[in-house]
Amino acid sequence: VLDANALIAQIGHVALMTPSDDLKPLEVMDLLIANTADDEIVGILKQMRLGLESEVGSLRMAKRLGWSRGLPNQAIPIATMAVYTWLRHHHSFSGAVQHALRLGGQTSCLAALVGGLAAIHLSTDSIPETWKQRLIQWPYNRRWFDRLTTRLTDWPHGSEDLHSAPAMRIKPLRFFIRSVVLNTAFTLQR
Repeated sequence: VLDANALIAQIGHVALMTPSDDLKPLEVMDLLIANTADDEIVGILKQMRLGLESEVGSLRMAKRLGWSRGLPNQAIPIATMAVYTWLRHHHSFSGAVQHALRLGGQTSCLAALVGGLAAIHLSTDSIPETWKQRLIQWPYNRRWFDRLTTRLTDWPHGSEDLHSAPAMRIKPLRFFIRSVVLNTAFTLQR
């Protein structure tokens, strides 16, 4: 799990620091392979590099790796497919996320990772407006999410000091009501 997390941290750094026009997926994959210690992950990344070179789609790559019945709920498949899917579709937020969702299986984590990589690489402006509008989860509204985004991206002391940022105000009663409603709905669905 730690090596999968390190892989996501590395690709996140690349997504943040590399301008979109300068990103070269094969070079990024070479960098990841060189900086990964876990033999299993390195083997998967090497197969993925060949897939990038041949322009193999994410779904076909998942099948080649033995994940033809959907992505398993395991750190290594999720992390490596997040890397591959984002590198294949790094110019399009919606394209990257949609390709992640098409894999089936544990796509919620995968789509979140791919969407995060795409957003930090292309900026949150690349997220389709219709998707942003559906993001609202009561009691938090669009304004709250925008303030959170600004707070995380513009924290004056740098990301390494973010843990000391003053907490954002929450509305405990509204949050409690939301939790009760969601839990009730989930229970009724069973």
